[in-house]
Amino acid sequence: MVTIKEIADKCGVSIATVSRAFTPNSVINPQTKDKILKVAKELDYRPNIMARGLKNSNTQTVGIIVPSIDNYFYLDVLKHIEYCLHKYGYRLIVSFIQRGGYGEKEALNTIEDSRADALIFSPRNTENSDIVNRLKNKIHMLQLFTAPYNDISSIIMDDVYGTKIATEHLISNGYKRILYIGGDERVQGYYEALENAGIEIDENLVSLNWGISEEDVKQKILSLNPSAIIGVARQAETAWCAITSLNIHIPFIAYDDVNWVKMFDITAVAHPLDEIAENIVEYIISCIEQKSNQSINKIIKPFLIERSSSK
Repeated sequence: MVTIKEIADKCGVSIATVSRAFTPNSVINPQTKDKILKVAKELDYRPNIMARGLKNSNTQTVGIIVPSIDNYFYLDVLKHIEYCLHKYGYRLIVSFIQRGGYGEKEALNTIEDSRADALIFSPRNTENSDIVNRLKNKIHMLQLFTAPYNDISSIIMDDVYGTKIATEHLISNGYKRILYIGGDERVQGYYEALENAGIEIDENLVSLNWGISEEDVKQKILSLNPSAIIGVARQAETAWCAITSLNIHIPFIAYDDVNWVKMFDITAVAHPLDEIAENIVEYIISCIEQKSNQSINKIIKPFLIERSSSK
């Protein structure tokens, strides 16, 4: 195994200088840093992050609790966060919440046991406030996409705006009987767009059942004869499967621009994932490096990507 001393000897610098080259935000001559990193790459050297973290009273790791292992959107977000953290020399510890056993409580305990410097999580409610209150006295915390804890920083999406622009897009193309399939967290934007356009709301065209089946969606399409459909998050896939199973064309918009949505050229409400990840990582790293509990409560707007499915 290559050591930091070997890197220093080959570059003709001190061990301390090599250490600074691998430390985020450290003061070092750019040319010297480039030389050290080049030699390190040639020798396949990897710094011992854990050992360095213990010396600096942190582990240079960030924990994240992903609320659903089968939510493609969260996996996309995870990929962007991990990439940004890596640029700062930090690692990501991931804990997935899974149905039937491993819940938020267990995930919080796992992150605490890992001695992570910070935690990113998406709590649905405050039922684990005892653990959260204990943790926030030890590590930096950030709520992502949900914010039930008023005293913990958050970065959330303006999801109401997202469904509003999706509904407005369909209305502008002449569609009025729009079937909404998703949860109640985002439906307000749908209602607002219809009201602003002077279109009477038909509650039969609103399904707030996250567990709705493909067969149920097919029956709604056949009985209600909607002119367009909006499918939200996981229910977008269910709705699309129902449409394709019936072998009919109905203008369709998916909320969340995940891989399968792009593959089928589906119009989507998308999120600026690079911006989200950069905001998250900059906040977390700043808190850790400056050893301070700064506050951030930021709302990021989604945007619409028009493709063939809504035509």
